[in-house]
Amino acid sequence: MQIKEKKEAWGMRFYRLEEADKRYLAEAIFVTKKPRSRVILDVIKQLEKRIKEQRINHPAYINYLGIEQVGGDYCLLREDDQLLTPLMVYLQQEQPPLERIVDWVLTIGEIAREAEEQKLNWPGFNLRTLWVDKSGMIRLADPGVTGLIEQYRGESTGFLPEELFLPVEIFQKRKWDERGRIYSLGIIFYYLLTGKPPFTDGEKADLIDEIMHSRPVEPAYLNHKISPALNKFIIGLIAREREERPQSWNDFLKKLKKLKDKELLKASKEEEEKFAAKAGKVIKASRRKKGLRSFLRKRWKVLASSLLAVVLIVLLTLMGGTPSEVTEDTTPLQVVELFYRAIDQKDVVLLGDTTILDLKRLERMVTETHVIEKMQSAYSPDKDAAESLFGIKELKITLLEDKPQPIFQAEYIFYLNAPEEKQEMKMTDIIKLGNVEGCWRIVELKGSIEKLIQGKIEELTD
Repeated sequence: MQIKEKKEAWGMRFYRLEEADKRYLAEAIFVTKKPRSRVILDVIKQLEKRIKEQRINHPAYINYLGIEQVGGDYCLLREDDQLLTPLMVYLQQEQPPLERIVDWVLTIGEIAREAEEQKLNWPGFNLRTLWVDKSGMIRLADPGVTGLIEQYRGESTGFLPEELFLPVEIFQKRKWDERGRIYSLGIIFYYLLTGKPPFTDGEKADLIDEIMHSRPVEPAYLNHKISPALNKFIIGLIAREREERPQSWNDFLKKLKKLKDKELLKASKEEEEKFAAKAGKVIKASRRKKGLRSFLRKRWKVLASSLLAVVLIVLLTLMGGTPSEVTEDTTPLQVVELFYRAIDQKDVVLLGDTTILDLKRLERMVTETHVIEKMQSAYSPDKDAAESLFGIKELKITLLEDKPQPIFQAEYIFYLNAPEEKQEMKMTDIIKLGNVEGCWRIVELKGSIEKLIQGKIEELTD
């Protein structure tokens, strides 16, 4: 074969070739990094096996003929010398309309269905597997081939992190299946329509935590042209629970084609206005929740090294014989006041004295935060400037029902000094007291406090 042109672009290298009347494109495998000979041979062997085993007939699928050495490079060889554009590069230059994006996604789904019928065990999709031809049509490369060679390519096209496209079950060490691959395409669909990934934390551990525990902003709040029906479909694709996603590519294609055929892709003017009116509030609430989760993760990381200190402090406190502040003379109102003071001052002993309930995450949070604040205070150059991580202010207690079991309503502001911004949440609790061994103690708690007890602080922003 004769080399007609050599071109370097997007961290990759290409050769246009000609033999007789046929034209080919060779795509160099090892570009920015060349491994040892043994690794090269192993990669080539795996690529040849994948290319040989699968032949998909869909016109949008990139079928490689094999591997050839061209200009000193090992290259993936394909027929047709058209130089395709990586999707991420194309998106930096063009904003495809909604209808084209839907057609792209349908095309990928059709190829995926054919791969499933051939029982090809593909991993999930990501943006590196997608290209655009000169007519603006999407082209898909085998994700397995892309996965084998991407570490040897450049990073100049700003691809999103691989973890973003992985469903929860992959982080739980389960194998890829049809529903997992549908999830990965759902992430791509969301990104194409909104210009933003559904999960955005920068650090890998934080991103994985966000994927496993957070709900993304619904795409229609980022792109108001998306219809409610399409919005619901996309949210279903990237649901954490596998059972909530389409169960097969046939199901996926049937539902999306139905939306297209019935012209249910675009929002009406009234629907656009409705999404636009709520968008600011929804996005702000999502950021608040993200900040709270980040706070909980990052603040509590220090506990790994502080666990022994927690145990020692609690044991010393208990062994010190500090008399209980709740006595036979303590009134029900005073018990309620002491309960909230214990939370605000991070006093786990006092917290335990005021109630017979299992406070679960709340008790742990109070104990752990007490240690963190003590450590911060000890190591801070300005001991007076040490800031409380959370607390209670503007407490108002109202008696709702007197004896035999007094019931109170507590209204207050729970504040949290999260990393990105301070959070303040108005909370209302209903507290019932009972006489336990001669002393009044809290026997029932309802309302906002239940979220703290369950460790669901982020839900308080709803």
